Amino acid sequence: MNAPAPTAPPERRFAVRFLGRWNFWVVLAAAAVAAALCWKRFGGAGEWQRGSGYGLLALFAVTCVFSLRKWSMKLRVVREYGMWSAAAKADLRRSRRDDRFELTRKRRTELATVSPFTRAGLVKFVRRRRADARELARRDARHRQRLAAAIHADLDHMWTGLNEINRKIAAKQLVTDGDILRQANQVVATARVRGIRRVDLVEQTAPTGEKLRAVVARHREPFGRLEAWLEVHAALGTVAALGVLPHARLHVSSPLGAWMVALTLIVLVSGATGLVLFRLAPAWQARHEFGIPFEEAGTLLADWSVALSAVERRLPEATRGRVARFLGGDVVPRGVEIRALLAAEPPESMAAARDVLVLAGTRAALLRATLPSRRVDLFLHAWRWVHVPASVVLLALVAVHLLQVRWF
Repeated sequence: MNAPAPTAPPERRFAVRFLGRWNFWVVLAAAAVAAALCWKRFGGAGEWQRGSGYGLLALFAVTCVFSLRKWSMKLRVVREYGMWSAAAKADLRRSRRDDRFELTRKRRTELATVSPFTRAGLVKFVRRRRADARELARRDARHRQRLAAAIHADLDHMWTGLNEINRKIAAKQLVTDGDILRQANQVVATARVRGIRRVDLVEQTAPTGEKLRAVVARHREPFGRLEAWLEVHAALGTVAALGVLPHARLHVSSPLGAWMVALTLIVLVSGATGLVLFRLAPAWQARHEFGIPFEEAGTLLADWSVALSAVERRLPEATRGRVARFLGGDVVPRGVEIRALLAAEPPESMAAARDVLVLAGTRAALLRATLPSRRVDLFLHAWRWVHVPASVVLLALVAVHLLQVRWF
């Protein structure tokens, strides 16, 4: 029997396209047309600078909303928005209430004979309340871990239902798009993951040329993807930056105005550079990958470093000092020295020393393999070292300009 022919490696596709999605160009065109019409209609009027200044201020304020949206991802209430079902929220509230009641009852029982009007008693009250707050935080974390495990079980239930729908699609038991999506949405609702997952019907081409349809579940972004926010930020920021000179009637007469125009151009050029890099850098990183994505390689590096530190702590102090000179760089060219070191080690510490050297060699290999990708990642983020400080200084100068116009 002939062996099956090897399949071609999957082609990498990137959702981020070089010219962006259509909404970037729609927002850019709409804002640019509105600005051009205002310039044509009111460019020569005496109130042009005041009106255009208010318009530019509004555009700059809207562009800053993207920064707030990005920062909001650090807030747990934003990250968990839509994650919990009504039953899970009620369970979490009930658990918090029971924990508070239990700790309060214990605190009142143990401190019943303590007076808060003495220094020692007040210290006991404060310390106990702080300890109860820490215990409530630990219990809340455990409750959330329990609910997260339940969410994983719900996701498994959802995938089981979607796989059954895909089986029916392959067997021609489900044909119309409406019936497929209606059953898929019913599966998502039954699994209680509607707040964090949405279903799409995708079409793929088989090697035989046949069109195959399948239902997939994607992560739901209740506040929209950051990519869409970035595109709106870039479009409105571009119009605001280009509108500075028409706002000044193409004439800059003060040092403050010159600084504002210069910083605006720096922000515009650095932002455009970052936008282009966001389109090109994923493909550059994919060309330098060595079998696993760059993000997973970073996770592996962190895991290997933690494991290396844990094993190194098990070594005796003398052995740790002898092994330390091999941990800073590549250990492959120093094989003869490593074998001599292991041969001279006592039997009780030789196995641990060998484990440390193996982990160090693996980490060094990962660092060497990911060096091109890490350079691309550094290049990808370097433009923000210019864009963000220049934007902050520009906003400060805008505030000074507003005070200057308003009171002087």
